[in-house]
Amino acid sequence: MSPSEVAERLLNAGDAVAKIAREHADKLERPYAPGKWTGHQVVSHLADADVVYLGRFFMAIAQPGGTIQPFNQDLWVKELKEHQRPLEISVALMQSTRAAFAHTLRSFSFDELQRRSVHPERGELPALLMAQLMVQHAEHHLTQLEAVVAGRTWTKTGVWE
Repeated sequence: MSPSEVAERLLNAGDAVAKIAREHADKLERPYAPGKWTGHQVVSHLADADVVYLGRFFMAIAQPGGTIQPFNQDLWVKELKEHQRPLEISVALMQSTRAAFAHTLRSFSFDELQRRSVHPERGELPALLMAQLMVQHAEHHLTQLEAVVAGRTWTKTGVWE
């Protein structure tokens, strides 16, 4: 995926999530599957993950070679009380981080986007790959939100759960 394609897909997924949050907020109180997060929690998680990914992305470009700090997404959802955060705040946070991603992806050279950080479980990750992983993450969760809105149970189909 080229940097401009990554930027476009990030923005498109963010717009789709924002539209769902705006038009179907009432439906987002349902989980995407029994015992799983609600759509509201998924939107909040996307905002939090975007902030984490953006920090990692910037760190790899500005200070290559650093170690990435993993985060426990389930603990964040619980401890940050993501079910209580207004959807508008999560959507605004998500859209602003995605705008920063898109700007950087479009403004920096391919070589600059190859600068790397080290993830303790995945090894060296170039900044561009981090952005590509963020696209996959966003599109994955978008399928969960679409299932919630449609009133159907989402089932795992790929790497992400």
